[in-house]
Amino acid sequence: MSNIDNLIQQYCPNGCEYRKLGEDNGCFVSTGKGVTKTDIIPDGIYDIISGGKEPLGKIDIYNRDGRNVTIARAGSAGLVLWHEEPFYLNDKCFSVIPKDNSIDTKYLYYTLKNIEDKIIGMKSNGTVPTVNTQHIASIEIPVPPLPVQEEIVRILDKFTELETELETELETELEMRKKQYGYYRDKLLSLEDYDGEVKIVPLREALKEQIHTGLNPRKFFQVNTDDATNYYVTIREMVDGRIEFNDRTDRLNDDAMQLCQNRSKLEDGCLLFSGTGTIGVVVLVEKKPDNWNIKEGVYVIKPNQDIVLSTFMKYALQSRQFIKAYTPKIVGGTVKSIPMKELMDIEIMYPTDLKYQQILVDKLDGFNTLVHDISEGLPAEIKMRHQQYEYYRDKLLNFKRLECETA
Repeated sequence: MSNIDNLIQQYCPNGCEYRKLGEDNGCFVSTGKGVTKTDIIPDGIYDIISGGKEPLGKIDIYNRDGRNVTIARAGSAGLVLWHEEPFYLNDKCFSVIPKDNSIDTKYLYYTLKNIEDKIIGMKSNGTVPTVNTQHIASIEIPVPPLPVQEEIVRILDKFTELETELETELETELEMRKKQYGYYRDKLLSLEDYDGEVKIVPLREALKEQIHTGLNPRKFFQVNTDDATNYYVTIREMVDGRIEFNDRTDRLNDDAMQLCQNRSKLEDGCLLFSGTGTIGVVVLVEKKPDNWNIKEGVYVIKPNQDIVLSTFMKYALQSRQFIKAYTPKIVGGTVKSIPMKELMDIEIMYPTDLKYQQILVDKLDGFNTLVHDISEGLPAEIKMRHQQYEYYRDKLLNFKRLECETA
């Protein structure tokens, strides 16, 4: 950090000027041009940048050069992204381009990324939250001399590189552990080393009642009403074998939740199985929920626990053998699904001895805990490094405002 301190002392010891993006010596703020489904080409050359983290698709033309900054206007409104290569800018996004060479473009990106939360806070509260041009034009950034900007970019680029390397290393380790766990799980559930009685039956014969599902709003109810205090669970909230609410989780009022419960019939010991979209995510409901319910497409499976423990079936539904059996029965185009009737016809294998089922569950729980602990440690380590990065970014970009001299 000594070099940046020296540069600041040399070029701007008393602070630097601040500019609004919309000023004459600020930036060009403009939206791109909309695209239709027919414009999107699977094997296109250029990314279509819209209102999210991931490109909308590919196209054969570009309307913005590389080394450019964008801010999402809709969708993930306020999201700030850097683009190294040329791209096509959709009308759901702004590009922000310096009007002259007094602002380094990568420095501009880091500066805007540093205040991304503030930009997100500018979005409207309508049906489709948006950030408008006036909001972006009003954003004020510090503009130190170019040598200072360039040194800040060098430092933050290095931080970003190290953070990416660490994240890749940790995720590779986690993926290896998950593969080990999957192999161990499938070997135990094959029951090849078990000498007792084994049954292989269609899933329906191991259940105490038919599969239920939740309810979608449509004409039945609305989500996120003023009196909504309960959570509306979708596949997005089914994470690592448990229900996790987040900022994007929709809310239900008491009447809507009761409507969902009337159909889902959630209770202690039932299993949730994602039957649409990302198929095959399983969650054990240990206790009947009192503040959440599920959407249509999340299946409720209720094992007959006189013959199959819920905890055992949870693992059986995730086994390679079960996945291999239901995969050919998946239907649909853009949104895939496995019909409930087809799912209930898939065979499941289990030892008739409930005590032995519990022995297998205990072993699998132990290994699952090990993998889960690593899963917990991965984001914790990444988060710590990211916080460290954000601390230095904020420190580097925190300039004293240069006071104008008066006559």
